[in-house]
Order: sequence, then structure tokens, then C-alpha cells
Amino acid sequence: MVLSGSSPKEAKMQEVNPFNIDEIVLSNDKELKRSLMVKLQEYRNRNELGPYDAPECQPFNLCKIAILAKLLTEGRVVRKVMLKELKQEYGDIATHYFFEAFGVIWAYVNGHIELVHGGTGLPK
Repeated sequence: MVLSGSSPKEAKMQEVNPFNIDEIVLSNDKELKRSLMVKLQEYRNRNELGPYDAPECQPFNLCKIAILAKLLTEGRVVRKVMLKELKQEYGDIATHYFFEAFGVIWAYVNGHIELVHGGTGLPK
């Protein structure tokens, strides 16, 4: 998630800086939940590793999986709690990628897909 500039889109990106988002809350929108479940499976498929690959080789994807799985299970993800859990499991390698992943999932949940650059987007 690139955060810079002064256009309306870029101003919105500054507003949703992942360092400033405290939590992600999932609405009761069934279509959104279905799309997020498909996205979670996509992330999990991307994370299939060979027999000699360490999961830490894909920290960004691991963070997105953890955040999205917790969101779909519990209905909300608190940034500080989730970051602590990921650090305990993967160490500091997850920190940088966590904030980026948190911003991506927040954008998907809150209808700001245009703020996410690259990737395959949210399934319809």
C-alpha cells in the first residue's frame, strides 16, 4: 500500500495508513465474507511450500493468511494483539510485512480496493 501525495485518492491513502488502523471489523455482508473466504484460500494456495522451504520465506503471505483467518473466525482483528501473536510465532521478520498485510485486508473489508496496488484483488 503506497501512501503519499495530494490527490483525493492519495489523501485517502494517507488517512488509511496501516500504522494508524487499530482494528479491522467484519460486517455481516454475506457476499463480502464469501469473497474473503475465497481470498483466504487463494493466499493458502500461494503458501504451499516445497519440502525444504521454510514458511518464513513468505512472511507477507503468512501475515495476510493469519489476519484474514482470524477476521473470518472472530469477526475482528486488533492490530496490536495480532502483531504480538505473529511476532511470537515468526519473530521480528513479520513486523514490516504485518503492517502492509493489515492495510491490504483493511482495504478489502472496507471497500477501498483501489488503495491496493498489485495482487489479484478481491474475488467477486
